[in-house]
Amino acid sequence: MLYSEFLAGTGCRDNDYNHKIYKQLELIYMNDESTTKADIYEYGKKLVDNSKPAELIQLEKEIKADIENSQNQITELKKDIARFKSYIETETDPAWRRLWKHDIDWRKSDIKRLKQHIAGCKFILN
Repeated sequence: MLYSEFLAGTGCRDNDYNHKIYKQLELIYMNDESTTKADIYEYGKKLVDNSKPAELIQLEKEIKADIENSQNQITELKKDIARFKSYIETETDPAWRRLWKHDIDWRKSDIKRLKQHIAGCKFILN
């Protein structure tokens, strides 16, 4: 039985601890003719460590904070848009109306960019 087969059969992560478990179970497999690969995989599933490394946990925490920050920025941009729309409704000077429309378009493009950023972050998390 190969280590790659063990990884696939147990669905475990490739790390030093799991490799050690593989080596121990491989000895049983090689020395006991009645033990099948399926048996070894079942034993392995109970013994392997599939916990996330501390670095990955920290990275996921940072990505989630980034998503929350981006969502807060979107909320603020939407408030700006609503405020600028009210300015347009009350403004009589066409130059100011164009300025507010330009600012609205700018914030909409920022919202679109932030939503794409959030989607990318969520893709990484999954």
